[in-house]
Amino acid sequence: MGKAGSPIEGLRHYASEQHAGGVCGRKGESPDHSLVATNLTYALRKTPCVVYNSDIRLRLSASKYVRPDATVTCDERDREQTESIQYPRVLVEVPSPSTEDIDRGKKLIAYRSYPTLEDYILIDSLSKAIEVYHREGKKWVISIFGPGDDVEIPSLDLQIPLEEIYAKTGVKVTIQVS
Repeated sequence: MGKAGSPIEGLRHYASEQHAGGVCGRKGESPDHSLVATNLTYALRKTPCVVYNSDIRLRLSASKYVRPDATVTCDERDREQTESIQYPRVLVEVPSPSTEDIDRGKKLIAYRSYPTLEDYILIDSLSKAIEVYHREGKKWVISIFGPGDDVEIPSLDLQIPLEEIYAKTGVKVTIQVS
């Protein structure tokens, strides 16, 4: 179940992630979630690297696949792949209330141990706030960006105005406090 060519994997509109042989479905997200992911993916086109949306899987291991909201690869080996990416430089997640714990927990841990990953970006879809986790040697440094900031993506030597990422969304400036 969930393997390439299976009925589940063949459904384009069914987003799924595979963990240890099991398939976990992902429900549709809000329009603002989709817009911020699309806006960032569009802004990343300025790099010489290849940017993929969540249609492309990231292979974490032989039995574990995830679908980040955006994946950036600069590695030629990924161009030869037919089903999944294996050498990402940047991964982007737009957490929703239902995925926040996973994106900040299990995925963050898994992504930080991924050898080619240099930046992990979390884009808030409820308030204008973006976190960039950047690998510096053996440690990870977090930068937090808000309204009026340029979001820095060090591994791509790229700065993107935060307002460009939130363009045409209904996301408010105020930060949500739980």
